[in-house]
Amino acid sequence: MKTNYLILSMILGFLSIGLQAQNIEAGIRQMENENYREARKIFADLIAKDNKDAQAYFYMGQSFLDVDNIDSARHYFNLGVENNSRGALNYVGQGKIEYNNNKKVEARELFERAERLGKGKDWRVLYEIGRLYLLAEDKNLDIAIEKLESAKDLARTNVEVWSTLGDAYLARNDGGKAASAYDYVLQNLKVESPQVYQKMALLFKRSRTYEEAEKNLEKAISLDPKFAPAYRDLIELYQITKKYSKVTPLLRTYTELVGDDIEMRIRLVGFLFGQAKDYDATIAEADKVLATQPNNAGMHRWKGYAQIEKEQYMEGLATMEKFFANVGEGKTYFMDYDYYARAAVKLGDMEGAAAKYRKALELGMAEDDVYDKIAKMYYENKKWPEAVEAYRQKMEKVTPTSTDFFAIGYSLYQMQDYKAADSAFAAVTEVLPDWLPGFVYRAKTNEFLDPKQDSLLAKPFHERIIVLGEADKKKFGTDLINAYRYLGYAAIKIDNFEEAKPILLKLVEVGVMDPEKFKNSLKEAYSSLGYIYLQEKQKEKSREYYMKVLELDPADEDAKKALEFLKL
Repeated sequence: MKTNYLILSMILGFLSIGLQAQNIEAGIRQMENENYREARKIFADLIAKDNKDAQAYFYMGQSFLDVDNIDSARHYFNLGVENNSRGALNYVGQGKIEYNNNKKVEARELFERAERLGKGKDWRVLYEIGRLYLLAEDKNLDIAIEKLESAKDLARTNVEVWSTLGDAYLARNDGGKAASAYDYVLQNLKVESPQVYQKMALLFKRSRTYEEAEKNLEKAISLDPKFAPAYRDLIELYQITKKYSKVTPLLRTYTELVGDDIEMRIRLVGFLFGQAKDYDATIAEADKVLATQPNNAGMHRWKGYAQIEKEQYMEGLATMEKFFANVGEGKTYFMDYDYYARAAVKLGDMEGAAAKYRKALELGMAEDDVYDKIAKMYYENKKWPEAVEAYRQKMEKVTPTSTDFFAIGYSLYQMQDYKAADSAFAAVTEVLPDWLPGFVYRAKTNEFLDPKQDSLLAKPFHERIIVLGEADKKKFGTDLINAYRYLGYAAIKIDNFEEAKPILLKLVEVGVMDPEKFKNSLKEAYSSLGYIYLQEKQKEKSREYYMKVLELDPADEDAKKALEFLKL
């Protein structure tokens, strides 16, 4: 009788373990489908049945960690340790939080403790440590692969381990080993896993084999029509391949799958902004979350970003103010300040924008990007002194570009500091000897520095304009005419008529390409040629050119007087 009772106890014990594993796996499947609310119901039920269930505590904590709810994640990991100090997984959970808080030494100690408790035979411990090193912002792919390979050796039939190992190799750009891991699940384990088909799609997407990526995502959806991540990736793929007509119905299905689950909807909003770039939908879905969670900083962030992208700058700025009022300390990113600054610039708050850009710099935004944005902000809004100062500050921090020198030169030109402007433009033409605009502004600044053309300071720059501009007279017509006018006048001033005549004729050649636009310049050229031939006592030629002036402007008094004089 005792023997029978013992056998029955053993059967019930194994059955209990099997049921627990089945429930844990069911919860994990819900997490993979991004249905965290259902997953937590399963884990909560397991904890209620057995308050020492270390795995249930761990996965409950992981469900919060996946959506960046750090406080709730920490709470469950700590509860798991308190209720079962021998349960290794929750030390891994605590280590994940320490690692993400940049406490690498403390994290490593917790991971080592978990491995000791697992005695090197708990594949879940090795798997979760490897997964942390794979998914963390500061990832370590060598450690990730080492741990996942060890987990695979202990759980050779586990789909999660093989597919995540494939992810690690994919992250290391080893597509061959990634494909082998995914294929092992499909071919050797004979498991039709929607998750693995989704990952195969990512592999094809990276190699820009979009048709195969699409087939794999459609296969994932056919296997599990409620597998939300596949819909999300397929929407993104349709956008890449410009199959826009397919996006809307798929997005509707994805939204329906999200349902009323707030955390799923939060993830949806991030997707709508970042991948779908559907800013109207981003705002609408964010408002649905904010209706029940008015202080949700993440929703204010995405909504504010979307409003600014839609050029709703005043509304976007107000939303970003709410974001900053509700976000926790240390939970802002440089993009938050970048977006705020963009809106502030459009609303005319230059100083406020500059302050936000500098805050973005503190949070990791690239130096050259920050200083460039500040300088461009002043430059584009015609704040010339501030632009000069901002570009000079940029040049102190990063290697200046020809664009920087041109912007400084143009700002100084607008401030009528022509000598300093010419020095800046000289730096441009030195680097870009075939870029015509640089010589145009060198010519302009030197004309101001030598207004009477006594020293002909602008002459070499106008000559260079002609060399460069002759390649496309229509495109550079205005610059060519200005150059010919300057050089023609300079020659006439010293009575060098033989030099002046061909220059003025070249001006005419360009001017007649658009006589309405260049009417005044043509009049000047014809009048100057009339004057030259009058001085040379070639009355017929002189009369010919003064008549051309009157053809353009019958009321021109100077031409009339010249023609009257020629009758004498």
